[in-house]
Amino acid sequence: MTQRDRQKKGRTAAATGGSRTTKKPATALEQLERERDELRARLAAAEEHIKLLESQRLEVLNRIDWVIDSIHNVLERQN
Repeated sequence: MTQRDRQKKGRTAAATGGSRTTKKPATALEQLERERDELRARLAAAEEHIKLLESQRLEVLNRIDWVIDSIHNVLERQN
């Protein structure tokens, strides 16, 4: 191998971040498990938030119905 070929090889390795490093399967699995657990926690939080929003929506609709009924009652009394 000529010196020029060795220099080219060194540049390509440096350009790609050095030697190839592969993750151990256990490390990759642990990372995926952490990500899965984080996503599950976020899903649970989102579901709780949805429940809260649905209950607030129902409460608002009940108040609107009450106001409409009250207005109808006032209008009926005036006639």
